[in-house]
Amino acid sequence: MAMNTDPTRFSPSPEERARVKSIFWTSVALAMAYLLGLVYSLILAQQIQVWQIFVAIGILAGLLLSCIPAIWWSRHERIARSAAVLTIGAALLYPVLAVLFEGLGIILGAGGLFGSMMISSTAFDQKQSRRALPVYITSAIVSILIEVFNPPGRLSLPTLQIVVAVLVALVLGTYVTSTARAFSSYSLRNKLIIFFTIIVIIAAASIASVTITLTRNALSDQVGVSSQALADRLGHEIGSYLQAQINLLMNTAARYQSLAAQVSSTYSGGETSALTIITNRDTAWATASDSSPLVRNVLTHPAAEGLQELQALSPENVEIFLTDKYGALIAATNRTSDYYQADEAWWQATYLGGQGAIHIGELAYDESSQTYALTIAVPIYDASHIVVGVLRTTLDANALIALLEEGQFGETGHSDLRLSEGLLLGDETLAADEIAALNSIGDNYVQINYQGASSVVSQARVQTHNPESPVGLAISQSGWQVVVHQQTSEALKPVQTATRTTTVVTLAVILAAAGLALAVSQVIARPILQLSEVAGRIASGDRSARAPVTTKDEIGDLATIFNAMTEQVSDLLSSLEQRVSERTADLEVARQQSEARARDLQNVGEVSSIIAREQRLEILLPLITRLVSEKFNFYHIGIFLIESTRQFAILQAANSEGGQRMLAREHKLAVGQTGIVGNVAQTGKPRIALDVGADAVFFNNPDLPETRSEMALPLTVRGQIIGVLDVQSTLAGIFTEDDVAVLGILADQVAVAIENARLFGQRQQALDEVDALYRQYLSQEWESFAQQDMLLGYHQSQMGGQPIAATVDSDEIQTAMSTGKILIVNPQDADSTAAMTVPVRLRGQTIGVLNLMAPVSGRPWSEDEVNMVQAVSDRLALALENARLLEATQRRAATERAIGDISSKISSSIDIESVLRTAVEEIGRKIGATQVVFELKAEQSEA
Repeated sequence: MAMNTDPTRFSPSPEERARVKSIFWTSVALAMAYLLGLVYSLILAQQIQVWQIFVAIGILAGLLLSCIPAIWWSRHERIARSAAVLTIGAALLYPVLAVLFEGLGIILGAGGLFGSMMISSTAFDQKQSRRALPVYITSAIVSILIEVFNPPGRLSLPTLQIVVAVLVALVLGTYVTSTARAFSSYSLRNKLIIFFTIIVIIAAASIASVTITLTRNALSDQVGVSSQALADRLGHEIGSYLQAQINLLMNTAARYQSLAAQVSSTYSGGETSALTIITNRDTAWATASDSSPLVRNVLTHPAAEGLQELQALSPENVEIFLTDKYGALIAATNRTSDYYQADEAWWQATYLGGQGAIHIGELAYDESSQTYALTIAVPIYDASHIVVGVLRTTLDANALIALLEEGQFGETGHSDLRLSEGLLLGDETLAADEIAALNSIGDNYVQINYQGASSVVSQARVQTHNPESPVGLAISQSGWQVVVHQQTSEALKPVQTATRTTTVVTLAVILAAAGLALAVSQVIARPILQLSEVAGRIASGDRSARAPVTTKDEIGDLATIFNAMTEQVSDLLSSLEQRVSERTADLEVARQQSEARARDLQNVGEVSSIIAREQRLEILLPLITRLVSEKFNFYHIGIFLIESTRQFAILQAANSEGGQRMLAREHKLAVGQTGIVGNVAQTGKPRIALDVGADAVFFNNPDLPETRSEMALPLTVRGQIIGVLDVQSTLAGIFTEDDVAVLGILADQVAVAIENARLFGQRQQALDEVDALYRQYLSQEWESFAQQDMLLGYHQSQMGGQPIAATVDSDEIQTAMSTGKILIVNPQDADSTAAMTVPVRLRGQTIGVLNLMAPVSGRPWSEDEVNMVQAVSDRLALALENARLLEATQRRAATERAIGDISSKISSSIDIESVLRTAVEEIGRKIGATQVVFELKAEQSEA
């Protein structure tokens, strides 16, 4: 009979027999799992023919075949070979399936991590365990990380996840049952490993699960609250904008109360006669030219100048006109399509049978202006509150669109204006399920499929801060709503990040626990075995050393032989460990302090660099609070600025929710009286308050209930205290003098940035005011100049040139005057003539128009010709301004000379009659008056 020379074959000791049994049942369980997985994959391949399933079939078939020799070797006690096959199979299977299919990485990784530690501690000896355990753990961790970071191209099959979870549970259940049966036969080392592994994995998995769930819920609520807050803000901003436009229109309407009443009373014969006259004018209006008296009376009416002033003040009003109480035009900034407006729905809604109401029309796309616009109309009341007219404007909606564009955030965060049940601004329509979901939001948020993607959606009604007022009621009745939405993948991205972080930390804890379990088992088992051997030698010669045996394992032997010795060794080891721990702790504290100081200084530099680039104070202050909070991980950052009387420090910016509430109620502290902020605002010295002793009184702020430590730093510029930087933490006693030194540097940088932003804002405001005043002065001077000289223009053709006797009006001229842009009309065929209308602009104001016609038909304008005319237009504007200034100077000089001549002749007269005669004669001669009368006022006698 041949002898067995296989070095991997073990003699059947009790512990080795338990190991053989464990590896056998593990092989059987894996073979069954591979078989069931293969059968399920074959079924899936008939339904879904994708390459991932075919790859999985090949791997499972190979692993199933490898289990056959593993089972045979385990039955013949060749554990090393069987262990190698199982280790390689598991290491290959876990990460490959995780790459192919979604949702399997966590299941396989967690199951493999638990099973690998159990198998290595019970089925393998120490040498085999040291080889197999790193392979198992690496494979399991890679599988979990693949699932956490979710690489693209994986197949999602929810039923497959359930099947794999069942198979993993089957394998682990089989192995746990086998292990439990042979547990009493395992060595102390293996018992410790099993115990630590089970406890740590259950605890870590439970904590990770709860943490991920709580984090997901908290971050989801935070995203929803932020989205709803943005929707509310945009709703009030749009409402406030509409309210401002309506108030401006109502103020203008009040100016024309008398005019509308007077015009409405000029019709004779009652309402029927008035409507007949108006209807005739409406018919004539449709065919009349722009120069006809009917059209000119409306466009050049004195009230039209006031409407144009309103248009200049608020350029969003692209068309404004005024009607009497019968709907007839009185004045307008542009020529309207109809003269009679009372048959329009908007006019009837505004007139409202003589009662009057504010009307806000539909927001729709205007083809002529290539933009969105809406109509707003307000009634004009007389002293008896009777409607005597209507003032109507067409409002360009670009400002509303700009407000919505400010509501864009992130890559997918957008704000829409919902005009009706299923219509958005931009003529986009909503699906029925989207409408139903939006109607169910209320004051909260929902996660729905919106515009083809899963999104976090909030909405808020467009309204004013006083919705009960007539203007607020009209805006609320429009039914507009702001919809803020962001794709869930982006909105909940912090949740994914937190999940990844928690998973990685959990893996690290499990690995550390596994290493600790191995280390502890080695530390405990090895001395016990050594001492058992020594105790056996001592026991063979010294019977007095015997001790009662309470267990059958190594601990029983240790209790029998080394009771007293164990206590001494334990005390010695404890003392040594305590010393090492103390020294290590001191070094760690010193290292952490150095790293913290370097990190704080780096954060100060980064914050200073960022805020130095921002010059707008309203953006700078919130930016500072946010950056300081993020960089230094503080609970609350507040910036107080001292007002001009230096009696109060007023909160200007804060990062926390409580700080936002304080900002909303204009929180302020008395300088030198209230809290450490008031104290620092007066003394200019930093101060720290801790949640102990007398300082505890500072922590009773209901808006900041979590504050446990506070530090206030002065903001000083050129020796003057301009404010206080308030820093609060949720940790008690967190601030030290080192923090004062570091954050004091930051406070100095913040103070300089605030002062620079203030100076920049003052300079910018002054420049804007000067520019606006100059443009107003320039417009007034040119209007006065044109009216005084009756200057209309000059006409030049190939036949000669002459001054313009009457105003030349056309759509191109009006457009160029209103927009300030060049209009070029190139010929469409050989018979048409090219035209060019070029505005003459002086420092941003249009003072005239150059209207050119090509000399021959069919020839378009070249780019050089357009550039030349533009250059001539610029130089013409400067020349005209110089000529106007020269003429104005000459007029003033002539006036002064005339005044001087008259004064000289009056002064030469010696009696009153001569003075009076000389005065009226000279005045009449200078101004060309046909009659000049000077009458001395007789003093009336008292009755």
